[in-house]
Formats: sequence, structure tokens, C-alpha cells
Amino acid sequence: MENNEERREKAINALSKDPFRIVKSNPIINSKYEISAVQAKIYLLMISKLDVSKPNFEPLNFSVKDFERLYGTDTKAIYKLISTEAVKLMSKRISYEDEHIRIDTVLLASCIYHKREGRVTFELPRALQPFLLQLKQNFTTYNLENILRLESVYSIRFFEFCKEYEGLGKFSFLVEDLKDTFGIADRYKNYFDFKKYVVLQAEKELKENCELFFDFTEEKQGKKVIKLHFRIHKNRKQKKDGFDFDEAEVIDSPVEEIFGLVKNFVSLETVQGWFAKLPEEQIRIGVDYSLEQNKAGKVKDMGAYLQKLVNETSLWEKESKKQQATKDRKSKTDAHKKVAQQELFKERQAESDKNEFLSDYEQVIKVFSLTKLNTIENLSDEVMESIRSEQGMIMNSIALSSYENNTELSAKDEFFFNYEKGTTFYYVVNSYIQQKYSGEFKLVKQPFELKAKALKISLP
Repeated sequence: MENNEERREKAINALSKDPFRIVKSNPIINSKYEISAVQAKIYLLMISKLDVSKPNFEPLNFSVKDFERLYGTDTKAIYKLISTEAVKLMSKRISYEDEHIRIDTVLLASCIYHKREGRVTFELPRALQPFLLQLKQNFTTYNLENILRLESVYSIRFFEFCKEYEGLGKFSFLVEDLKDTFGIADRYKNYFDFKKYVVLQAEKELKENCELFFDFTEEKQGKKVIKLHFRIHKNRKQKKDGFDFDEAEVIDSPVEEIFGLVKNFVSLETVQGWFAKLPEEQIRIGVDYSLEQNKAGKVKDMGAYLQKLVNETSLWEKESKKQQATKDRKSKTDAHKKVAQQELFKERQAESDKNEFLSDYEQVIKVFSLTKLNTIENLSDEVMESIRSEQGMIMNSIALSSYENNTELSAKDEFFFNYEKGTTFYYVVNSYIQQKYSGEFKLVKQPFELKAKALKISLP
């Protein structure tokens, strides 16, 4: 005996062979509302039954059998489901605002149950008529079959965004605006949870079940993700369990790519004609600009507008000059960066050369000093007496204060112990040796002086 899941799968497969067409204005797609996936599917089934050529809404009559086709469950369960979810839909509000209009109404005006007839009558609010009927521009269409297998309402909404922006191939949202649009700003305050349960879930479901899917990148401000950029992909249809699902479609040529963007407005022959006589860059600029203007609702006849803009050389020339100016600025900036990097490298190299030179010089000085110190018989008495006699000199005073006495060592070993520590005592002793043996020290120092001059440093 079939379970509910099996019946539902059969129902979806049957319905997918007879797809219902959804037509929605883009303001409705971008409106703020919060409903469940079940409620969304019931509502979209209502919209698919609208006669969009009429100026006013008419009552929408559904038999329980219509919902059985959608949910694949028995009549009693369907009736209970509709009763529960329709009541909830009547309490759900939808809102949208831009520079031209503001919408604030309920999603469903009324629901009448004809118990003995096995049917239900729905009425949509009149405020939504301009956004669902007689649409001439700024609207999106798709088949109901695309959302039947989606478990998350956010997946349904992301699919609608993908269809809306299919022509542009991409869309972006501030994270907080997206949460607000879905009505979940309070539910997912933590970005990690929002990403996992909303965005990644939708990405997975669309890729497995729909004609379009997306991937996305994150834009950060410091460590915080503030914006998401979505890239839309078409799917290559393959049969799986009786349903078409997707793999990323590879665009074979620029002609097919451009035609995919404008196929609702011009023929393939028209696009081929463009490529036969016009530069590809000019075509792309004209198409991109036309799609943006159409999305903004500023185009009445998109086919004619495309022809005009694609063939308009001034737009291409203007954009080419703009791109060239940007390229020139970038080249100039890159040149400045390169010069700055070269200067920085030179500075670092010079500093490295200085440090290496001074290290070599310091080693020679130490060897010279140690050699002479080992020739002095009463080392501790002679050198220490010289240092003590000039305690008025700050360096000598510091050297004596840092000197450590060690009764376990001989006077000579104690002297070298303090010398090897490399403190002020070390430098004062070296200074003493250089003065005592100034003639020999001059000969040792002489080979280093020429390079020191080139490096612009003074030798001690």
C-alpha cells in the first residue's frame, strides 16, 4: 500500500506534465511577507488559476481533488490541511514600498468551504489586482512544477528571485534586507544560522529540483558579512525519477548566450543578425543596458528598444570610452603602485645591506678586541682601572653598574664573562682597545670605510 510520500511523489510527477503558469509582478516577488512552504504552494496554486487577462479578480474555485493532485494525500487530510492553512493565510500580511507605490494588505481576503460539494472558493484582496492581472511589464513568469519539491519557503522565494533576475544573471541583497524581506529578522539574528538554514538550504534544493539555481559570495565589513552576491545558473535537464532536474548548462557560443537573455523579446535570427554585422562588445552593452531599463519598468516595447540600443553606436562608444578611462586610471594606478613597490624594495634592500655590513664590521671589531685583550697581562686591573678613572662619562658609569661580580670565577674569567654579555661594558671595553691600539685599529677599519660611505653610515 502506498504511503503519503509515495502518493505525493506521483502527484507531483503528474502535475509536472501539465505545468501551471505563475505570473507575478516583480514588486510582489520582492514584497515583505512571512509564510510557510505549505502556505506558499497553496497560494501559488491560486495564482496559477488566475485569468490574467481580466481587469478584476474573480472567485477562485478549487475542488479537493485539485489539492490531492498537489499533495498526493487523502481527501479528509487535504480538507483539514486547507482549512488550517487558509485561515492562517488570511492573517498574513504583505507589504512593499518603492519610490512609486506602497502596498500593505493581506495575502488572502476570504475562504469559503462548500462542505457537501467538496470544493473551496478563495478570494484575493483587490489591492493586489494591479500586481497580478493585465501585466505589461516588470513581471516574472514560471511553471508551478519548479517549486513542487521544494521543502523550504525560502527556497521558493530564492527561485522567484532567480527567475526575476534571470536576464541579468545575478542579483545582490544586503543580509539584513533579505532577512526583512523573508520576515525572519528576529528568528535568525546569528548570520551562521541564517546562512545554514536559509541560504545554503535554498542553494541545495534549487540545484536538485529547479530549472535555475544559484551560488553566492559574501561581502564583509571587517569580520561581519553584510551583503550577499548571487550568480544564477541554468540547468541542463536530465531525467531522474520521472522529473527533470538540473546540471549546470554550458553556453556553447556568444550568440546562444545573448539569445538566452533576450529570447522573450526577439528571435534567434535577430540575434544572429546582430553578430553578423556588429562587434560583440557593442551587442553586450546594448543588451545589458536594455535589460536594466526593462527591469526598472522604463520600457514599453522591449523588442524595439533592444533593436535601437544594440544598433546605437554612441552608447557603445560612450561605454568604450568609459571603460578605456577606467583602464587608463587603473594602468596609472598600477604604475604608481609598481614604482612605490620598487622604492620600498630598494629601501628594504638598502636596510638589509646596512645590517649585513654592520654585522660583518662588528664581528671584525670583536675579533680585534679579543685578540688584544688576551695580550694584556693584568687585564682586569688595567682595563677596569681605566674605566673607573672616567666614571664621569655616562657610558663608563653604566658599564660599571651592569658589571656582575662572581666569586667562583677568576678575575680574568669574570672580566670575559661580563664582556661576552654584550652590554654597555662590551662597547666601553672595545672603545678602550681601539684607543690603546689606534694605529692597528685604523688599518683594520680602513677596508670598511669606503663601503660605509657608499651606504651613508658612520663607523664607530
